[in-house]
Amino acid sequence: PIATTYYNGTQPDTDGDGIPDGSDNAYLTPNPDQKDTDGDGWANAADADFDNSGAVNYQDYLQFKSNYGSVGESVYDMDSDGSVNYRDYLNFKGQYGSSAPWY
Repeated sequence: PIATTYYNGTQPDTDGDGIPDGSDNAYLTPNPDQKDTDGDGWANAADADFDNSGAVNYQDYLQFKSNYGSVGESVYDMDSDGSVNYRDYLNFKGQYGSSAPWY
């Protein structure tokens, strides 16, 4: 890990994923693994802005579509289950039209 955060266990954890809000890269979206494959500071689980333009738009959709069905770790595997599938699509669809920040 790049950094380790220690806390006393009484810090808020809004999304209930076991990571206190102050250290959580998506404090409104449960993501205990804290994966941020593209390293932009937003968790894969909450970040559908694949081109890092600041908005989830048609360009992101085209990237997602071309990676649908792929396996392995990637930004498109938003639920970190090892494949880009329908659950990831539903997550992407729910974020379509949104803009940063993503929590």
